Formats: sequence, structure tokens, C-alpha cells
Amino acid sequence: MAMSQILFLTPRLPWPLFDGGRIRIFETLKHLAGSHEVTLAVPLRPDEAAVDTAPISRFCRRVLATVRSERPGAVARRLLGGILRRDALAQSYFFDHSLAGQLSDLTSREEFDIIHVEFPLMAPYLRAVRSGRAIRVLSTHNIESIRFERELRQGGWGRRRVLLLADQWLAGQWEVKAIRAFDGVTTVSEIEQSWVRERAPRTSVELVPNGVDTRYFAFSPPCPSSVITFVGSMDYPPNIDAVLWLAESVLPEVRRRLPNFTFRVVGSRADPRVLALADRPGVEVLGQVEDIRPHLAQSLALVVPLRSGGGTRLKILQAMAMGRPVISTAVGAEGIELDSERHCLLAETPEEWVNQVLRVQGDYQLATRLALAGRELVEKKYDWSICLSPLDRLYEQLLSARS
Repeated sequence: MAMSQILFLTPRLPWPLFDGGRIRIFETLKHLAGSHEVTLAVPLRPDEAAVDTAPISRFCRRVLATVRSERPGAVARRLLGGILRRDALAQSYFFDHSLAGQLSDLTSREEFDIIHVEFPLMAPYLRAVRSGRAIRVLSTHNIESIRFERELRQGGWGRRRVLLLADQWLAGQWEVKAIRAFDGVTTVSEIEQSWVRERAPRTSVELVPNGVDTRYFAFSPPCPSSVITFVGSMDYPPNIDAVLWLAESVLPEVRRRLPNFTFRVVGSRADPRVLALADRPGVEVLGQVEDIRPHLAQSLALVVPLRSGGGTRLKILQAMAMGRPVISTAVGAEGIELDSERHCLLAETPEEWVNQVLRVQGDYQLATRLALAGRELVEKKYDWSICLSPLDRLYEQLLSARS
């Protein structure tokens, strides 16, 4: 495939790498830089303005970055403007007029082959792009309306359910509108690939799964530990629900049998309800950490008790690369080709969760078998170099069709 000029739009700066979204964006940039020239455009939050962009700039021809105001008046003006343009509120929140102006000026002077957009909420920036010949590719990390539908199954009626019903309907409307504005769309799971194909039949859809850097996350034998660990952004509702549920419904029974057992929660921007768990016996809330590897290395297992959400979990691939057994719900393990009892242990009910935790803790041979099978799987199918190759295929297909 010949070198292309790519304009790469993302709502978040992919550095530092403390959540799955940033890791995927960073790895995509690094992958593309090997064969193309990339211009990165991002509307920064005020707290990102001082972040060192050198680790990102080495993969980019140039970086266009504006600081998006978080002042109430500025946010209100963006939201009002979005309403007038019939954009979703999430899209309006991330729309920075200064960045749009820079994009308009740049694309009126230079021609790009590919406009690559991360997340549907960045779709309104397409209106600022003047490169008429460029193919347009959207990278979805998850489908929000699928996530809202799953959250609706977890609770009864009340204010939260009414809000979720509204969110589900609205997300379904604006996500469909967004994906139809692109020539090609990538998804991270087959379920989401089918969702896009059904709603945008004229759009090319490619499965580009999440991956892991198998050299960075090096293997080590299982750890005979009394710590299970959850990893994730702790302002994300499905993650909040997951850790609250495990702490309330599973941990007490595990600790009744193993009094020194610990549930460790690692992740940035912890919700107050998650922070409050630290007052419970056997719960540690660590917040954001610079390097997740030492915490995984000290863990008996990674736990993924998700009951809603979408996309696929990079943390599962990271744990498996390091030789740590994974205990997950079916939803948590979705999108990864895992065989239960071979690569991971699955559990849904509190009783099943207690049983699986005790199995791993009491059976080192089982933990070792899971560790070896997990490492073998990620080496064969989930190294980033393998997972991102379908993106190249989609680019080539769309560029050939354009010529």
C-alpha cells in the first residue's frame, strides 16, 4: 500500500496511556506512522494543555491542538450551537470552533487521502474538512446505544431508568447518523460490526479488534496471591456498577472463607461511590497508576464483573499477556475469542463468582494452565501488529474504489 496523507481526528490526547481508549489511539497512530504521514488534530481539555506531546509527535507530521474551554458559558454556547445544528450533546461538547477553523484552513491548502476519525462524537468536524477526494473512516471503540440497552436490564424503574431510556434512544439516533457519514467504519467486536452493518448497509465495515503489546506486558508465572484486581476508568458507569456489585455481592463471602483476601480497584477519575469502597474491609482503591504491570504481577487474577458496556476489554488482553488468570462475565469477555475453562473462567451469579475465585486461589495447576493458554492466545491473535492489519485492508479497499 502506497504512503498516504492521513488527517487523524481524536477527542482525547493519547498520552499518558492510562485508559484503554488512549492506548488504542496511541497504538493506531504508531501503526499508521510506519507507512503513512499523519497529521493529528485534537481538542484538548485545559488539564491536558501542559502534557508533553513528544511521545505522540514522533509519530506525526504535525499536531494541531487547541484547548477547549470548560467554563460554563463556553460549554453552554457549544451545546446551544449543537442544538441549532441538530448535533448530539456529546458531539457538541467536544466541538471546538478554533480547531474546526484550523482544519478548514489546512484542508483548503493541502490535500489528504484519508480522514480518520476516532469516536462518532467527532463526526461534526467533517463539516470543516475541505479535502473532497479524501476517504472518510470512523473508528468506533464501542457502540453507546448497545451499552445503554444493557444498563437498562440491570435496574428497576426510577429517575436513572428514565434517563437511560432517553440516552438509548438519542444515542441510537446520532450514532446511526454519524456512521452513515463515513465511507468505512471499524468496530472492535462482531456484535458491534453487525449493529453497524444493519444500520449502514452502504458503508464498508471492518473488524479491528483491540490488542496488546506482548513485549511490554511480559509473561511471568501465576502469583500465589490473595489479591484480585479490577482495572478500568472509574468514572465509566459500567465499571462503577461492576466494582460496586463485586464488593457488595461477592467479596464478603470470599472473605468469610479467606479472611485476608483483598479486592483491589485500579483506575483513574474514581467516582465517589468507588472511593467510599475503601472504607470496607478487604477493599483497596488505588486510583490512577503510572504502570499497571506491577499491580497485575502481584494479583491472583484479573476480575471483570461487567454487567453492561460495549467494545472489548484491553485489560483482559494485558492480564493474559502477563500470565494472570481472568475471571469475567460473558459481557466482560465479549469480543475476544476466549474458551471458558481454557483461556478464562466465566461467572455470572454471586455464587459462581465466589466459586471461581476460590478455584483459582486453591488450584495452582489451574492458574498455570489458564496463564499459559492465555499467553499463547494473545501472541497468536491479539498482538497490536496483528489486530491493526485489517485497518490497512480497509484503507486499501476504499482508496482503490475511489480511484
